[in-house]
This record gives sequence, C-alpha cells and structure tokens, in this order.
Amino acid sequence: MGRSFLVAGAILVCATMGVVSPANAGAREDAAYIASVLLSDEVMATQVNASGDLMVPFMLKTFADEGVILSDASAKVFTDIFLDEFAKVFGDEMRQVFAKAYLLNLSAEELADTRAFLETDSGKAWASVQPEITTDALALGSQAGRRAGQLVVQPVLNRLEAQEGAVFTEDELAGLKKVLE
Repeated sequence: MGRSFLVAGAILVCATMGVVSPANAGAREDAAYIASVLLSDEVMATQVNASGDLMVPFMLKTFADEGVILSDASAKVFTDIFLDEFAKVFGDEMRQVFAKAYLLNLSAEELADTRAFLETDSGKAWASVQPEITTDALALGSQAGRRAGQLVVQPVLNRLEAQEGAVFTEDELAGLKKVLE
C-alpha cells in the first residue's frame, strides 16, 4: 500500500508540474530526442573514459583494501569492461536526467526549435562533432583545472593562516602547507 501511495503521489507531482500531461507529449519527445543527440553513446563513452582516470584508481585501491590485488593485465581488462558497461548505463541514466531538466527549463516551443535545429544539416554536423568537442573540452578543462589549482595555493594558505584556519592543529596546518607548497 505504501508503495502505491508513493507512486500515486509522484504521478500527481509530475502532473502538476506539467511533465506527464498529454498536452506536453510533444515536448517530452523533443526533450528525449535532444538528450539522445547531445548525449550520444560516443559522447558518454568519451566522458566516462576521461573520468575513468579518476574512478578506476579509486576502485582498484578499494579492491586492494579488501584484499583483492589485480595484476596489471587483469586490472586493464577489468577497467575496459567496467568502463564500457558503465558508459552504457550511465549514458541511459544521464539522457533521462537531461530530458527532465530540459522539460523543466525550456518551453515546448524552445524544445521544438532546438530539435528542429538538430534535424537540419548544420544541427547534424554540430551534433556529430560532440565527441571531439567533449575530448577537447575535457583536455582543456584539465589544463585549466591545473592552472586554477596552482593559482589558489597562496590564497588558500593565506586563509588557513588567518582566523579561518584557527580550527587546525599545528601538525595539520604544517602538513597542509607541505602538500600545498
């Protein structure tokens, strides 16, 4: 009974937001189409492979902490399989999330216009280079992140040494300074 009540409540909430109403069926289809084009399997694989550099070492460390030590060859195969499967599931999940976000933030007319653009030759060309744009943006973003990380060191140290840093012990503060400098 409790589950049925929750489902009914969720439907009611969605209906009052205009997300489920039959009048918005075209908008829902447009939002789903836009998400499927902009978050294609290739784009999602690019993003997942880039984030795999952060995710996989953490996972392998977790395995090691649990006593599961993989050889380099096994770790490579596991990584390839995991990232491939993760990209599929994550892509589907993110397409749904973005379609909902489009519905919440764009009018039916704006969604229809965006879809119409994506169906033109220029829109198809633009969408077709999204994997490359994603690769370039991730590389450039990584460089920007490194630069930003370097530029914030001194302001962070200044704040740690000021009143905000009063919560740190001398050892904690010395350790942070050593790592940051």
